[in-house]
Amino acid sequence: MLQHHDTDLDRALDRLYLDGAVSIPWDHLYIWFNVDRLSKGAYREIKQRWEKRCTYYGYKKAPALSILQGNNSYPYLLRIIREPFQPGEDLVRLDSEI
Repeated sequence: MLQHHDTDLDRALDRLYLDGAVSIPWDHLYIWFNVDRLSKGAYREIKQRWEKRCTYYGYKKAPALSILQGNNSYPYLLRIIREPFQPGEDLVRLDSEI
C-alpha cells in the first residue's frame, strides 16, 4: 500500500473511532489495496488496524465491527459500523423511544 493510501485508510478508521461508523467508496478501497476485489486479507488488515488503533487509545479490547449490507441502495460504499465502546454509548433505533 502506498504511503498516502495508508494515511487515507487511517483517516477512515479515525472517523470510525470518533463517529461510530464510516462509509468508504469501493473504488478508494480498490486503489488503496491495489486490487480489483477485496480479499479476506484486506478485511483482516482493516480489522488489525482497528484493533491497534483501539489499543493505542487505551482500550483493552476493540469493539466488534460490522458491515452494513442492504438492498444495493449504496452499492458503491463499504459501510462499517462499530459496537459501542462503553456503557452510555448505545445503539438506539430511531423508531424507538429515546
